[in-house]
Amino acid sequence: MKKDRNTSAAAAELRRRAEARLGTAATKGALARTDAETQRLVHELQVNQIELEMQNDELRQSRAEVEARLERYTELYDFAPVGYLTLGRDGAIRQVNLTGVRLLGVEHAQLVGRGLGVFVAEPDRSVFSAFLEKVFASQAKAVCELALLKEGQELFSVQITATVSQDVQECRIMIEDITERKQVETETKRVASFTMLNPRPIVEVDMAGHMHFCNPTVMQMFPDLCQRGLEHPWFADWESALPTLRESGAQSIVREVHFDEKW
Repeated sequence: MKKDRNTSAAAAELRRRAEARLGTAATKGALARTDAETQRLVHELQVNQIELEMQNDELRQSRAEVEARLERYTELYDFAPVGYLTLGRDGAIRQVNLTGVRLLGVEHAQLVGRGLGVFVAEPDRSVFSAFLEKVFASQAKAVCELALLKEGQELFSVQITATVSQDVQECRIMIEDITERKQVETETKRVASFTMLNPRPIVEVDMAGHMHFCNPTVMQMFPDLCQRGLEHPWFADWESALPTLRESGAQSIVREVHFDEKW
């Protein structure tokens, strides 16, 4: 009922505006009419014509606004820093933005209809298949990390975030290239392994004397180091060495300590 009232009010307002426009035009030179019925019909036709013209103007304006919004949306979609894809239940690509095209290294026309799974590295294909099944089954957002194979046989790491459409017939995929992050993580682990596997004892101590890290060699050579802290003989002359680091700006100092019949 409320919708009907709004429609009637809009129609009444449109007619009022049309009659106002007709009245303005009529004052500029209307022909004298003697037949009242003819004048009424002509008036009605003129009002209807103006109503149609005004509706047409409003439709053109609405269409222009919709096209402008669509253009902005398309730009945001295509030039987003991540790849956006729409997959069917069979995993076939239905839509893909320009970033997705660039990531996969295939022209847009050749991507649509192909299964995204063919771009997944062989070791991760079973993971991807299980991931898609989970997304369509749970209808909840899911995230996974795997390797994709660009058309030129170049592997790169990605994080995939997926959600299913309301009709559960499509899956919205966001692909983010995390290759650089993975490389940093790998390098960090590699560097950390040197510390952990180093045959020499390595300890991290702050200026207040609190120990934050001990490698396994420390625990083998000095099992009670963590309990004794700075009171342990290995930290002999620590208090005298500390000012050298603080005041002289020295990057490193060397000390010789005798402990348990060893130097």
